[in-house]
Amino acid sequence: MKLMTLSIGLLFAIPSWADTLTALPFVQPPPQYASYHPAQSHCAATGFTATGITGVCQYAYGTSAKYFALPTVLYRVSWDMQTLTPSLGEQCAHTTASRQYFGDGCHVNFDPTGTVVTYDHVPYYYVSSNGPDELVSSSAQSFLITS
Repeated sequence: MKLMTLSIGLLFAIPSWADTLTALPFVQPPPQYASYHPAQSHCAATGFTATGITGVCQYAYGTSAKYFALPTVLYRVSWDMQTLTPSLGEQCAHTTASRQYFGDGCHVNFDPTGTVVTYDHVPYYYVSSNGPDELVSSSAQSFLITS
């Protein structure tokens, strides 16, 4: 009888159904990189600000020489906290086969803390929290969890 009571108590103690998981929209690149490679371009959230969410987007473009990766350009981005409308910010990095430039904190990292959390039985990388809200990422996209 104790085992059954404990099991029923555990069913009601996990309120994950009350939270909402929302994918952050992809931020389109600036016009000069309109011919980017979507499969190799990603945006990752990095944290919260007073009015929204910050992040970095990496866009692969052009062609590459044998044994070299595609050139990439990285931009700082933000999402409005209420509408999740994305905004493209300043360019902060650029890589080619012959040179690399990275600004401070300018890289796409879907696992910045090394911590894994579970939402509806699916593992995500924990990014940051802001009161009841959390940012998490899969290996290819960032999400906002709101209560």
